[in-house]
Formats: sequence, structure tokens, C-alpha cells
Amino acid sequence: SIPIASRGHNPRPPALEIAKVFEPVTDIFLADTWLGKEPVEGYIGITGRPVDWDVASQLVKHTKLPVILAGGLSPDNVYEAVVKVMPAGADSCTGTNMTDDSGRPIRFRKDFDKVKQFLSEIRRAEQELGRINQE
Repeated sequence: SIPIASRGHNPRPPALEIAKVFEPVTDIFLADTWLGKEPVEGYIGITGRPVDWDVASQLVKHTKLPVILAGGLSPDNVYEAVVKVMPAGADSCTGTNMTDDSGRPIRFRKDFDKVKQFLSEIRRAEQELGRINQE
């Protein structure tokens, strides 16, 4: 994973510098959310919070490798994220999980309706990007 801070958080660690170091020894990058000391120090991913899409977009533009975008993606935001970042793929954990009675995600229990909506929004983004590339 390439750790990217969520929007408005300290941008350390420097995602683009980390990518340069690992680019020669990997085949793919997963851009996921890093929150620093919360919820667990050094924790990357499964936070439910989006990465900074501007930083993720720069990663896509500055590496030769495919980048999978993760970090807080859900059916509600994956279209916008994919159109803005233009990753090779998108990953969702928290945003497509079932929720308990209080609305909190239940880890690793998928809501198949959310997964279906997520995929539909990705397909819509692919069509939009195809249209933009043809112009």
C-alpha cells in the first residue's frame, strides 16, 4: 500500500517519494488511507475515510505502474473518485459493508446491494472516461 493522508490531514508520509522507492520492485500500487496516529498508529486502510484524491491523482500521473484506488470508497463517491483520479481499479471495504443498527459498518460483512451499486458507478465512470478520451 502507498499510504495517502485523508484530505485535510498531514500529508506525511510523502506518497510520491515512497512510490519512487518501491516502483522498481513491485507490479502495482494500492493507494489507501493513512491516518497517522488514529485509529492505530501507522494504520493504513479500512478507515472508511477517503484518501486525498489530488495526491492519488498525482501518483497515477507519476508512476508507470497501475494504481488501485482505495480508501473510503462507496457507491456514493466512487464515480467522482474514478473520474478525478483515473486509477486502474477501485477497492472498497468499509463503504460496501453491511451496517449495524447504529449505522456503523460491520467489518468484512458485505452488503451485496452496495457492492452492485458500487460496480454500477464504476461502469458509469468508465463510460465517462471513455467519452472524455474520445473528445
